[in-house]
Amino acid sequence: MPKSLRVWGGLLGLWLWAGQADAVSLSTNRPTVKHMLAPGEAIQGSIEVENHNARPLSVKVYLEDWRYSDAGDGSKEFAVAGSLPRSCAGWVNVFPQALELPAHGRGVVDYTIRVPQGQPLDGGYYAALFFESTIAEGPVQGTGVSVRYAARLGSLVLVEVNGTGRHEGRLSSLSVKEPTASSPLTIHATLANEGNLSLACDGSFHIVAPGDLIMGRGDLPHRYVWPGVSAPITTEWRGSVEPGAYTVVITYDCGEGLILVEEAPWAVP
Repeated sequence: MPKSLRVWGGLLGLWLWAGQADAVSLSTNRPTVKHMLAPGEAIQGSIEVENHNARPLSVKVYLEDWRYSDAGDGSKEFAVAGSLPRSCAGWVNVFPQALELPAHGRGVVDYTIRVPQGQPLDGGYYAALFFESTIAEGPVQGTGVSVRYAARLGSLVLVEVNGTGRHEGRLSSLSVKEPTASSPLTIHATLANEGNLSLACDGSFHIVAPGDLIMGRGDLPHRYVWPGVSAPITTEWRGSVEPGAYTVVITYDCGEGLILVEEAPWAVP
């Protein structure tokens, strides 16, 4: 099963309170590596890794797969390289696969991405390039178990096959739960990714009266949705309006000109 983790785009630090090690801090100049390539096309690049510690670090470099979790909140699932359907880990070669970083020093990892030919490819493909340093390793007292403490930093790799991307989505199931004495008005909906590229969407809602008068507004949670996946949306509004007929309108901007809109009536007795 994939392991749910957060990828840190900037500095990464891990503190061990048992005193085995000091804080470890690494950073890269490219938290995201994004390319648009045709089948058979290749590209080369490099990523700089910086050691912010007062001691040298040995850093292992390796690839894994990743995807957004179905919660849609931006958390990510990681898995063995090549095991997820939209993996491009097998297209990526990196050199070196280990770095010796001096104290407060830097190192460079070169990569080559080559999109295969003769395969039915479409849309986006993804991998994560990790830089990992062991902080400490030793037995857990009284258990007989050895534990390895490590810090790792990831650069996300995104490859879009040129001319095949479909940036598509749909809002549905919009409903409004009436406020009560103990709870505010609650808005529920679903955002479905119907394309073949991952979506990152910013949302808002409006309470609209007849004549297009806006009586209330607010933000919706950001949604990050994998191709073929639907993510739930829930938010609250603590405002109030006079009795009457209203429309609740939700809008998500998913970039590249994709604006999703859904509306539902709401009557206040």
